[in-house]
Amino acid sequence: MPGETLAQQAFGAGANWMTIICAAPLATVEKGHTMAQRCGGEIQIELFGNWTLDDARDWHRIGVRQAIYHRGRDAQASGQQWGEADLARMKALSDIGLELSITGGITPADLPLFKDIRVKAFIAGRALAGAANPAQVAGDFHAQIDAIWGGARA
Repeated sequence: MPGETLAQQAFGAGANWMTIICAAPLATVEKGHTMAQRCGGEIQIELFGNWTLDDARDWHRIGVRQAIYHRGRDAQASGQQWGEADLARMKALSDIGLELSITGGITPADLPLFKDIRVKAFIAGRALAGAANPAQVAGDFHAQIDAIWGGARA
């Protein structure tokens, strides 16, 4: 289904944001973005697999301002941490002008790693779902966000 049609359905149903996978043709991203703008919403590019900073520049050029950066479940399970390569790519995306939603086994202790990144959101499913006290972990996230980014939340 084309990006424009999906965007019309998503935003027509009340969505604020909709993801489009990074492998989608630029025309699909552009049509989805145009519909998002008409409806007062935004497109997030879901970064997974093969993509380049040139792709990111193209998305930004057509008006997309958000992306989602993943660390896969298998990578986390095998002990892979957020490394310099990840942080450098996120910084480069930020420098292009994209705001990032970051996901992949994020914990409150990880947040200082992202202080130089234009973070839009943290997606923290595993940290909350696996916690003995999810409300405490959520509070820890909020405290870290306030300490690093000054408490300015939407």
